[in-house]
Parts: sequence; C-alpha cells; structure tokens
Amino acid sequence: MMQYLLRVVWLLPVILLLILHSHSVPADELRVELPDAKQVADRSTAEDSQSQRDAIQAEKRRKVGLVGILVVLGVALIMLILIGFTMAWGRGLRRTVRKPLRKLEPEDELWYLRKREPSSEDGPGEDRADHGT
Repeated sequence: MMQYLLRVVWLLPVILLLILHSHSVPADELRVELPDAKQVADRSTAEDSQSQRDAIQAEKRRKVGLVGILVVLGVALIMLILIGFTMAWGRGLRRTVRKPLRKLEPEDELWYLRKREPSSEDGPGEDRADHGT
C-alpha cells in the first residue's frame, strides 16, 4: 500500500504540471494591444473600442482566475495525499507497537553446573576432562 502511495505522491507534480500546461495561456494572448490612432478614428463610436477592451480584460481575468483555482486545488490535493500518507504510516506504527513481543524463556543462569549429556563423540565412560591428560 505504501508503494502505491509513494507512486501517487511522485506522479502528482507531473500530473499537475500537465494540467497547468494544458490550461496555460500564451503570453501573446494575455497582452492587451491598444488600437492605433488611425483605427480609433476609423471606428464609428468610442463605445465599440471600450467594449472590446472590456471583453479582452474580462477574458484575461477569467484565464488568470482559472489558473489560480487550479493551483489552489493542486495544493489542496497534495495536502490531502500527505495527510493520507501520514495516517497510513501511523496505522502501521500503531500495529507494530501493539504487536506482542515474542515470549522469551528465562535463561538458566547456572547452566555450567548441570551435568553434561554424553555426545556421540565421547565413548562410553569417557569424560572430556580425561582427554587433556
């Protein structure tokens, strides 16, 4: 499960960049060009040019607002993923802490005083201490 979360966390910036790039506005579309003096003189009324400027400004504001909303949604999505990652990590940590420890039998502190069981190497009646003499 953690592998899938890590994959999503690493892929999220790429997905967000693709979304933002697909909705990005070229700089020449954001630039507002004012008409020349000859064009203004040729137009019948000043209201047409003003309404055209207002339409361009409104479109520019709409595009900038859309990019802002996408950025806020991206940050919120990243925060939700990080919160989910933290919750999953905490659940695993809690499970590890609650798991009981394995049972340990107390070690015989006087093990050296016990009689040794004869092994297959020793012959009958032979003691290990006798080999050194």
